[in-house]
Amino acid sequence: MNGTRETLDLALSQLERILEGQLRSIDNLATKTSVMLGFVLTTLGTVVGLGRDTFAPHGAAASASVACLLVASMLLVRSYRVTVFDNPPDPALLLALVGRPRRDVRRELLAALARGIERNQRALTRRFRWVNVAMIQALVGVVIYAVGVGFT
Repeated sequence: MNGTRETLDLALSQLERILEGQLRSIDNLATKTSVMLGFVLTTLGTVVGLGRDTFAPHGAAASASVACLLVASMLLVRSYRVTVFDNPPDPALLLALVGRPRRDVRRELLAALARGIERNQRALTRRFRWVNVAMIQALVGVVIYAVGVGFT
């Protein structure tokens, strides 16, 4: 019986550690996404702000660059829509567990943490995917502009 308790305690502490790391990753990714969006929009503003002087002789490259940067900014905004993250346990679950045996409470908490971690991982993967594609798109836009406008 004592071995089961120690195992449950160990599993709980590990899941709490994993969840803590996920929540930090979520915060860090939100910060990186904001910085990236600021960079993309500033670059887009600069390209568009150069106006006719750039677009007239280099229309295709400038237009392709603007299109890539617009797509990148939309992808970054799309990544913000991934907002379903869990931070278990739910207070309602805790209230429902009041008065139950300690072992049952540990098992319920363990299950709640595991479910939350799985949901968070799926959401983080989706959000990382949007941000990574946006970064590639922005890089392509900058390279198109540099090669098509800067070197010709």
